[in-house]
Amino acid sequence: MGRYRVRAVGLEPSYPADGNFHEFEQRSEVGRGVAAFEAGKAALREWQMQSGAGVRVDPVPIRVGETPVLWTRTLGAWLLFACRISRVVDEPDRFGFTYLTLPGHPEQGEESFVLEIADEVVWLTISARSRPATLASRAAGPIGRALQRRFTQRYFDAMEAAIAASLSGGLRADGGT
Repeated sequence: MGRYRVRAVGLEPSYPADGNFHEFEQRSEVGRGVAAFEAGKAALREWQMQSGAGVRVDPVPIRVGETPVLWTRTLGAWLLFACRISRVVDEPDRFGFTYLTLPGHPEQGEESFVLEIADEVVWLTISARSRPATLASRAAGPIGRALQRRFTQRYFDAMEAAIAASLSGGLRADGGT
């Protein structure tokens, strides 16, 4: 991953301001209480949501300008891609980040993961604004959107599991301690 990260760090996001983008947003309750919110923040910082959903991550600090490298196996093929963190939200009742895709990612666009607490309920909102960037992702058509929905649900499930494991003192969603 080291050489790929070095190449990716020098790339500019593949997110043109114009174009026809698919917009997506989904929100789900992932826990209750301040302790759950703090556990969720730690899970986001440690990339547990992605790893718990089956996406491998060469982790970086959650900081604007950082370039995480991610890879996953989808439809029998390994996909390797990098993103650039473009925004971080770190407020008393909200925490999360947005990343922009870099060239080589199957999509052009951005994705956000924001955790918030309101009236003791911990919510995770995942939103994306994207369009296919490769011939394979364009050819996938509706299958690509179905995969996006599937990964979004896996992210919600992984965040719930990471929070529950942290609160019970058990194993993290990615199998670590």
